[in-house]
Amino acid sequence: MDPRGSVVGCGMYRLIFGCNLWNILLLSTSVVLGFTGSRWHVMLALFATLFSALVHGGGAALFMGGSKLIKEHVGRFNMPLSIMDRLNVAYDAYMPKTLLAGASMPTVAVLGGLVGIGRFPGWAHGGLSLATLLFQIWMVPHQYRWLKRFHEVVKEVEAALPPSEKLQETEPHPDYKADVVVLDARGKARALLFIGLSIPFSFVGYFFVSGFRLGWMTIPVVVTTVGCLTAAWHFHRTADRPGS
Repeated sequence: MDPRGSVVGCGMYRLIFGCNLWNILLLSTSVVLGFTGSRWHVMLALFATLFSALVHGGGAALFMGGSKLIKEHVGRFNMPLSIMDRLNVAYDAYMPKTLLAGASMPTVAVLGGLVGIGRFPGWAHGGLSLATLLFQIWMVPHQYRWLKRFHEVVKEVEAALPPSEKLQETEPHPDYKADVVVLDARGKARALLFIGLSIPFSFVGYFFVSGFRLGWMTIPVVVTTVGCLTAAWHFHRTADRPGS
């Protein structure tokens, strides 16, 4: 496989920036509906919370996966180690705050559920929601800046790759050890089982805490759960077959 087509980061920072703008819009609307006492607050807050977690989780996954791939390229093709220094600076600036942003909204949402059953004061939930929204707004330019730095490192790695005809001839760094990643049928089954069980537990758990009925959103949750568990069973059976 030609590694020239495998380096991650082709302008993804722009996509995540756009998703972050939608994230701020949804969260802002949810906060406004909460302060006005609208009956739509809970439903929109649930959707906005999931969307926010997905946006930040997607950015973190991009950064972690891309960093691993860059490390592999730097070692395999003996590139300057200064590339890793710049990558580490971006990683340390980006990851902790992004993980905090991803966890902040689900935390506030759970506290909102406790408000619904009278176990947490509404004013405290409102104050935390507003503070979290301001943090999410601050995160937009922060994430854009460091994801763009990450993209620049990716472009530097791409430019440092040797010509295609010399890829196999290039000697790796003396301390290089190739990463071995195996995603076999059993691994896929475990991943799908985890996803398939996490979705309903999170969904039902939120509504149990909040005291609201499950509503029409039960349908896509059930369909997704059944799909994940069915696929997990398929890969589990595949893993048990001889030669798999």
